[in-house]
Parts: sequence; structure tokens; C-alpha cells
Amino acid sequence: MRWSLFLFTCFIFQLALTLCSLALVIPETEELVVRRRGRARKAPTKIKDHSSNTRDKGLEGSEYWDIGEKGIESKPISGLGTDADKKAMIKDKDADHLLESQVVEKALRDQGKTFQSLDPNTRTEINKIMNSKENIRFVPKRINRSKGQVFKNALKHRKSVKTKDADRDKYIHETLPQAKDVAKKVDDALKKGGYKGNVFQTLMGAVKSIGQRK
Repeated sequence: MRWSLFLFTCFIFQLALTLCSLALVIPETEELVVRRRGRARKAPTKIKDHSSNTRDKGLEGSEYWDIGEKGIESKPISGLGTDADKKAMIKDKDADHLLESQVVEKALRDQGKTFQSLDPNTRTEINKIMNSKENIRFVPKRINRSKGQVFKNALKHRKSVKTKDADRDKYIHETLPQAKDVAKKVDDALKKGGYKGNVFQTLMGAVKSIGQRK
């Protein structure tokens, strides 16, 4: 009996050592790490961030746009000394995405994709690029909404957009170089994920219809 008990004890001890060694060898998956740490890290499901985050990024940018005696013009964010100045500036403005999210959505549709159908890493990277300070500018609400509508028409109909607005058109023209840079970064993220990089092409097709190709 004693000999059998000794062998059984040795077997249990050896089994415990084996299980411990396996636990050390098998790496934790990302899901297990998240659960262990008690917090969820999910890839974004939308291209745009919440408006409060977008406003914060806009204030980190180099400039904002306002309408003065000579029409719309850019002004340095650094010229807004206090929080009260910044609050007054954004009161009648929207935080505009220079590269419109609808341009990215249209580019994805053209390759049979949606933002939600992309893999998590690609979604995270595109969301980061689109909501970076390089792609956010404060602009009067009227200009932002008119810009969104004119891009919507251009992307939907793929024909020349007849409506003209001097301030809106100047804003689109002057910020197009930054929008193009952002589009190239989004294309790089798509290609890295194994998708087609056609956002820049989609952007240029839209601005050609608007009459703002640069």
C-alpha cells in the first residue's frame, strides 16, 4: 500500500510539473491578455471619432479657418492664447475632416468592402490617420456643411458639380494638398492590410468634378 501511495504521489507531482511547464511555454493570446487586465481594446467600427475627440485634435493642429473682410482665410492656432479664446473660436465652427470620410467609404465600396469588413489592425490604423491633427481643421459650420454636400454630390453622380461658393471653393482648394497627403497614408494602410489603395484616386476624381483639381 505504501509503495502504491508513493508511486501515485510521484505521478501527481510529475503531472503538476508538466502542466506548469506547458503554461510557461504557451503564450497568452491578445484576448486572454485583455481579459486578464480587465479592460477591452476593440478596433474602431467607424472612420470618424466622437466629436469631442475630433475637437481636441483640431485644437492640436497648426491652423483654423475663419471668414474676415477678404473672405475665408487660415489663422494660426497659436494666436489663440487662452482657453477662453479657443472656446470662442470653436463656438460657430465645425471640426472638419480635410479628407472626407465619405471619400474613404466610396473607395471601399468600389472594391466591394466596407470599413467594418476590414481587419481590426487596418481599421485601427485608418481611424488613427483620419482623426489625426493633420486631417482636422476648424472651419465655419456653413463652409463645412457645404463642402460635405458638394463632395456627396460629386461622389454620387460622378459629374461636374455646378454650385459655386467662393469661400467654400477656396477652402477646398487651399486644403487639398493636406487632404491628398492623408489619402496617400490611408492607401498605404490599406495596402499593408492586403487591400487595394484607391482612396487617393477616389479623392482626385471627386475634386475634378467639383472643379478644384490642384
